[in-house]
Amino acid sequence: MKSRVYILNFIILSLTTILVVRLFMLQVVNRTAFQALAENQHELSQILNPARGQIFIQENREGRAVPAVTNIEKNLVYAVPPEIADKEGTAVELAKILGLGKAEVLQKLIDEDRKWVAVKKELSENETQAVEKLRLKGIYLQPDQFRFYPENIFGSQVLGFYAYHGDSRSGRYGIEEYYDDLLTGTPGSLLLEKDLKGAWITGSDRHYLAAENGSDVYLTIDRAVQYQAESILKSSVENFQADDGSMVVMDPKSGKVLAVASFPTFNPNSFGKVQDQGAYRNRAVSDAYEPGSVFKAITMAAALDSG
Repeated sequence: MKSRVYILNFIILSLTTILVVRLFMLQVVNRTAFQALAENQHELSQILNPARGQIFIQENREGRAVPAVTNIEKNLVYAVPPEIADKEGTAVELAKILGLGKAEVLQKLIDEDRKWVAVKKELSENETQAVEKLRLKGIYLQPDQFRFYPENIFGSQVLGFYAYHGDSRSGRYGIEEYYDDLLTGTPGSLLLEKDLKGAWITGSDRHYLAAENGSDVYLTIDRAVQYQAESILKSSVENFQADDGSMVVMDPKSGKVLAVASFPTFNPNSFGKVQDQGAYRNRAVSDAYEPGSVFKAITMAAALDSG
């Protein structure tokens, strides 16, 4: 009977020791890791992106403004590599829908260290519906704002474009780059405690800082004058077989710039398809200009003015 009691006491002591050691490992040694895991499950932390400011031009001489650059919402498809078991099969399915190479897609899916990787941005409606229909594990859609240039090549060197640089976007060339800080705005933030369904737990902490949208920029560019300038310049360059050309039209009374045209040009909606990146450059303000004989008129005017 005594031996049974000793054995029972030993078993209880051993189990108690194991339990204490396990609790010590969880609550002391690995405390930080488990605390972070719990916070990730219960806390929602989100950056609130502001709407980028629009760029306006003048519709007529009365000052009516119309947007030359605006924002539209399109989906992007992204992957969470650790959630994808069949990476090969997923890459094949996505490549067919998105018009991408299988190797290109697979390269993004095999990176287990990344919790978020964009597969393709600015999906068409058909692509969005096809991705939704597949319901691939670890593949998600996310609505995002993208820049849209309604007039395509119109004023492209003046406006510039908005492009990804790594995982973030910024203005490149033209007004988009020069006034990038004004157009971008200030991001906001949201931090709250959520339940299992992702809803805010009533009474818990909730920190909300609203995003400040970017400022709009209004140009003196006149839509009709700009269109004529671009048409005449394109025709002249092609007729005289010139390498390039540029034109600036100003109001002599006020000094307002009514048109700035350069040729060759490009479409900011598909800037990535440009073969020669020199087309991005606004030659009217970036290239040296030798006035030559044109300046003789200034000399003559000065002579006449002085008698």
